[in-house]
Amino acid sequence: MDTYTVLLVDDEEEVIQVIMRKINWEGLGFSVIGYANNGVKALEMVEEFQPDVVMTDINMPYMDGMELSRFLYESRPEVKIVVFSGFDEFEYAKKAICYRVEEYLLKPVTSAELSEILVRLKSVMDAERAKKDKNARLSRAVNKNRIYMQSRELCRLLEGGPPVEECVKELAEHGIFIDGKQFLAGILLFQGEQSSLFHFILYNMVHEIMQKHGLGFVCMGDEYRIFLLFAADHGRRCGFKEKVQQCLAEIQEVILTNTQSGTSIAVGKFAVARDEISASFQAAKE
Repeated sequence: MDTYTVLLVDDEEEVIQVIMRKINWEGLGFSVIGYANNGVKALEMVEEFQPDVVMTDINMPYMDGMELSRFLYESRPEVKIVVFSGFDEFEYAKKAICYRVEEYLLKPVTSAELSEILVRLKSVMDAERAKKDKNARLSRAVNKNRIYMQSRELCRLLEGGPPVEECVKELAEHGIFIDGKQFLAGILLFQGEQSSLFHFILYNMVHEIMQKHGLGFVCMGDEYRIFLLFAADHGRRCGFKEKVQQCLAEIQEVILTNTQSGTSIAVGKFAVARDEISASFQAAKE
């Protein structure tokens, strides 16, 4: 069962202690991470502990519960807010609506009322967390599919199968633009564990480094190999060879540091046109 954290805020410590004792927090799926006696202290604790829920009184020194709610609404909108109030005034209720307060309770609040609210709140938060997890899974699946499509088209260009311009067009549709004026193909072979998982991890390591240097593209090749295509436009042709060497050295260092296994990298010959890319790749294979 998911457990959510709660910060209690009230300037009357006796009220805080009663709430903490009377509620079966663990049984309802919550845990109290602490309490504050004013809004200013509560803000400090929100930053430090990042609670899921803030339960606050309205009438407090230094910063009242409405000001605290406004701050949370503006800077920490993911935090759920429950307000306790001794004032049955429409103006407070209207502000609570503006700041997306989940519950506005008039004192005195019974343990049964608060328990019922916590059950309702947990149901809402469970649904939101499930939706967020689902979206994250879908995003990862879409990203993995995008990587697969990019890798497939880039492999076709390197292997020299279809016409070059057809490959270039397909790659552009998948967000890769082959518009350099100098190219160099390479092949990276990992000397450690050979698996689909490690293949994907290696791809991400190399992709991140290539992106940082702005030197080209990477794809997941066959036999757990990583294929590289370095590219330089007019403004980057000067020192292109040295930059490629620096990038390759960093790739090998990062992989060794993170996996404790080495790599071997073969590169082909430099090409000055897109239709020479496959020849550079064939040279790397040899």
